[in-house]
Amino acid sequence: RRRRGFAKLALQTGAALVPVIGFGENDLYSTVQFKSDSWARLFQERLQKMFGFALPIFCGRYWCPLLPKRLPVDSVVGPPIRPEAIVPEPS
Repeated sequence: RRRRGFAKLALQTGAALVPVIGFGENDLYSTVQFKSDSWARLFQERLQKMFGFALPIFCGRYWCPLLPKRLPVDSVVGPPIRPEAIVPEPS
C-alpha cells in the first residue's frame, strides 16, 4: 500500500490542516431507484456482487447528464489547524 494518510503526513511534516465542509452537493445529481423486482435492479445487484459496491444510475442536467445541475453549493472553510510539534512516527 502506498497510501500514507494525510493527517499522519501533516504531523510528520508540520503542515497545517484546513477543515472544509460543503452543503448542497447531494442535490447536484438525481439517482434512479429501480423497483425491487425489475430486471434493471437485478442487473444492478449482480454488478454489486461482482464489484463489491453499488453502481448508481445518476443524472445531472437533462441535456448532458454528466454535468451537475446548476444549484448553489455552500462551502465553509475553518481556520488552519497547525500541529504543536513535528511527530516523527505518529501512531
